Formats: sequence, C-alpha cells, structure tokens
Amino acid sequence: MDTILLLPLDDRPCNRLFPEQLGGIAGIKILQPPRALLGSFMKAGKPEALAAWLQENAGDAKAAIISIDMLCYGGLIASRAPAVALSLARQRLKSLVNLKQALPHLPIYVFNSIMRLSITVDAPQRVALWQDIALYSQLYDRVKRLGQASFKHDLAAVRKLIPDEILAAYLKTRKRNHAINREVVKLVAKGVTARAILCQEDCAPVGLHVPEQTALVAGAKELAVSGRIHLHAGTDEAALTLLARAACDLARWHPKVAVYFGSKEGAQRTALYEDRPIEENAQAHVAACGGRITKDCGRAELVLLVHTPSGPQREISQRQERDKGEDAKSAKEIVVRAAKLIKQGKRVAIADVAYCNGADPALIKALREADILPLLAAYAGWNTAGNTLGTALAQGVLWGLLAKKQRKSPTKDGHGQDAHATASRRKNMLDTHSILALSKQVGFLFARLVDDYLYQSIVRQEAARFAEGLGASPFALGEAKEAVETFVVRRLRKLAKELFIKCFLGYSITNEYHISNFKFEKIRLPWPRLFEVETIVKAKVKTGESWVVSRGS
Repeated sequence: MDTILLLPLDDRPCNRLFPEQLGGIAGIKILQPPRALLGSFMKAGKPEALAAWLQENAGDAKAAIISIDMLCYGGLIASRAPAVALSLARQRLKSLVNLKQALPHLPIYVFNSIMRLSITVDAPQRVALWQDIALYSQLYDRVKRLGQASFKHDLAAVRKLIPDEILAAYLKTRKRNHAINREVVKLVAKGVTARAILCQEDCAPVGLHVPEQTALVAGAKELAVSGRIHLHAGTDEAALTLLARAACDLARWHPKVAVYFGSKEGAQRTALYEDRPIEENAQAHVAACGGRITKDCGRAELVLLVHTPSGPQREISQRQERDKGEDAKSAKEIVVRAAKLIKQGKRVAIADVAYCNGADPALIKALREADILPLLAAYAGWNTAGNTLGTALAQGVLWGLLAKKQRKSPTKDGHGQDAHATASRRKNMLDTHSILALSKQVGFLFARLVDDYLYQSIVRQEAARFAEGLGASPFALGEAKEAVETFVVRRLRKLAKELFIKCFLGYSITNEYHISNFKFEKIRLPWPRLFEVETIVKAKVKTGESWVVSRGS
C-alpha cells in the first residue's frame, strides 16, 4: 500500500477525514500530523511543529500534499488575519526547500488559497461587517481597475461603515497572502514542488482577488510553469483534488473524463461565491485532478454529470415551493442520462450544484426513484460549486484508479496456475474492485448523502431554528453546542436509517455483492457552529457468508 503524506488545510472533516477515506478506496494510506498540531476553529495550528513533523515522517512516502495556509499561517481561518508577519511566513515556507533537499525524489504537491472577498464570520455582529468588506472589495475593483466611475459614491459610502483598523488589517493580510502565492509559483519553477493549486476562496466576478489572479497567471507564464499551476474557484476540496492527481501520477494513468451539464444556460452561470462560469470551473478541476477531457463518451473512463441551476444559483435554504417543478424536470434529465450510462457500464459521478450549501432534494428524489444511488461512482452536493466538483471528481477518479491497478495485476494465482476462476470472478464484480474497497466506496457515498443532503439541505435549517430558540447563533453556538449537537444527532440518525433502508439495504451491487447494513460510528459538530457536521459510518457489504466492515466518511 502506497503512503501519501498530507498536511491538511485544517481539522474539519472535509480536509482531514475525506482524504483519508478516499485514499482508502484506492488502497492508499494517508499519513497526517497529530490532530492537536492542526489547531481548531479560531485556534491556529503550529507551523514549526508541523514542519518538523513533515521532515520526520516523509521518508517512506511516495508523495506529499501540503497546505501552504497551514504551513505558513496555521490554517485557513488564520490565513485571513495579519497576525503572522510576511517575513515569518516566508521563513516557514522555506521548510519546503529543506524537505526537497532531504528527499529530492519526493514529489511535493501544494495548495494555497487566494484570499476571499471578506473576513471570517465568527459571531452574529460580524455578519454586517463581512457584507460591508465584501462589497468594498467589489466596488473598489470596479472603480480602480475597471474605471466604472458611477460606483464612486457607493464605494465612499461603504468605506465609511468599515472601521479603519479592520480595513487596514484586511488589506495587509491580502498583501501578505498574495506575496506568498507569488513565492509558491517560484517554488514550482525551481522544481521544489511538482504542482500547485491556487485556490480562489469565496469571491465574486469582481473584487480585489481579480488583479491578484492576473498577476499570478502572468508570473506562471513568465516562469514557463503555467501547465503545473492550477487556478480555480474552490478551496476545501483541494487536498482531495491533489490526492487524485498524485495517485494518478504515481500510477501513470490520467483518465479520460466526459463532462455533461444539466443545461447549456446552467453551465454558463456563475455559482454563488465564485468568479467564473460553472463549465469553466469544472474543466479546471478535471485538469487539476489529472483528468483529460474528452467529448467522446464511449472512450471516457469517467463521466461527470453536473446538475446545474435552473436560474441564478441560490442557497438551498432559499429554495421555495415554486422551484420544485423546474427542479424536478432538470433532475429527471440528469438521472435518465446517469441510468443509461450506468447500464452501459460507465463510471458516473454526479456533481450537484443546482443550489449552494446543500443538495437539490429533487435530484435525490429522482435518483431514489431510478434506484441507482448505490451504483454511482461518486456524488457530492455541498458548500460551493467548486467544493462539490472537486469532491465528486476525486472520488470518481480514485474509484476508477483501483480498477485500473487491479486490471494490471498478475493473472497467476499463488501457485503459479492460470487464474481462470479469478478472472471469471472479477468479471462479475463492479469494475473489478475488491470487496474491501467496495465497502469503503459504499460508506463514503452514503455518507455524502447523509451530509450533503440530509444534514445540509434539511437538518441544518432545523438545527438553526432550534439554536435560535435557545438564544444561540448558528455562527457561534457557545454554551448551546451540546444541546444543538444532541438535536442534530437524533434527527440525522432517524433520517439516515430511513434513507439507507429505502435506497441501500439489500441492494445488489453485483450478482455477488450485497449491501447489508450500516452503523454510525460518530456524529458530531466539529466546530461550535452549524456550517459542517462530522459523520463516520461503517458500511457492511456481504459476499456469500463473509463480511467486510470498513470506515466510510
């Protein structure tokens, strides 16, 4: 089993657990630092200790994936504050050079965020400030870069609402982070890092991030490393994207990926908190994870179906009764295509970006009615479109990679005889995957539905109302965290059991393998807020009389 070293963005499930679980599907061990070194929520990680950990543990790794935000600042939230001076951040970044000098043959993949439009919201009173700074960033870009003088009055008005010290800290942080991103481009050019993703965190089509992106793209072109620098919208999925990329590079396999969108109009829409059309972002994610886009579905090794918005993308919490008809129509079209492709033996991943911060209930309903949920190679529908695209692609690619590896395995059994029985048995398997990998695949797939659909689209809204009834904010639960967490656990267990019984229990993945049971190992709120939930599931897949139990997400 290959080992890949990972320094995650922070300790949230999407950054710490998901890579470990997806690595397990492809037979890859993910080695991560002790959780205590990563910090949590507003408490920053420990960069010096993490740099030492990298040096001590990278010897046996086949590749390393490193978050520059964690290495330089102590995590994503810490990267949005000016506490770490530029000089110190540069000093910490040099630990990558030391790592490469110690292990010259170790491929190092890095990712770093291009700062979002605004600050972190960690309290109700900061929501208005977050909105004001985001608006300031966009208006400033319109007036200064685009020369749109008609916005000067609006810019002056919002500027008066922002305290001087808050704006100064914000701008200082942007300047520092941009300087570090320029250094990352140079590290790629020097061969210290094999590849880098510059992740555009929450943004809009205009803002202070746009000239930063332009400068970074120009710098990569000048240093002749454009092909090894990826820039797209989305941050929390980056470790998964680079995991898929590193695994594909190690296997010398870069899958052909066909991408289909729910509608041409939807593909050209820009999702919330992003700055480019969904189609452009999807193509960038395919390239970053090591895929090659093909228009020939017959030759594709993975088909990505993107369920697009039927109008301007909105938060899932804003979905209304009048939306259901249009949602159902577009969802049915995606599901009909998915069912047809699966019947043809294609690996199908679905990226559900119809809404932001949650799955489209109409799509889940259509998938349930078509009875194909357990046969999907991947599903995601959480947070931003970029987060969803990267997660679905990574799972689909890694699921396919294991099949690729197994097809290359010897055709002799342990005694040197032709393994006709083994070959016949493999033919009867789902894409030749082992039962252990299959159980992990089912676990992660089911957990995505529990998290992205049941929690984000249903329970999160219920929990927000419950928290508010206790006098707590969804952004900062405080002393109400335990009570709210209990509410979440109870509701999720009930809804997950119903979903499993209706869509997974007893499902025949192949003539030989059947899904038999699941068990929650953990459900909790990892941070004192409602934005994310941590779920760990054990999925059981039965073959004959033997059982294999594995950790899913």
